[in-house]
Amino acid sequence: SSGQPYGLAFDAHGVAFVCDAAHQAIFRITRTQGDDGMSRQEIEPYVREYESAALLGPNSLCKSATTGMLYFSDSGPFGETSISNPQGSVFALAN
Repeated sequence: SSGQPYGLAFDAHGVAFVCDAAHQAIFRITRTQGDDGMSRQEIEPYVREYESAALLGPNSLCKSATTGMLYFSDSGPFGETSISNPQGSVFALAN
C-alpha cells in the first residue's frame, strides 16, 4: 500500500484486510489469476469512511470467522490522541 500498514486480518477465503494509517483506509487484497495464468494481487480501498466520517488512522482489525463481521479501531491522527485526550473509536462492519 506504500503507506503505514498496521493491522492485518484474513477472511475464510484468504482475502487480506490491511489497516493503513497513512492512507486513512482499510485495504482489501485479493489474489486473482490473469489470462496468462500468472497470479496477481488486486489491492483496493475497502473502507475509507464510516457513517460519512473519514477514517483518521485505522490501526487494528479482526475478521470474525463465524459472522464475517470486520471489527477495527481508528485511533485518530498521530499526536492528537492520548489517554487524557481520547479520540479513538472501535467500529464493526457487516460482510
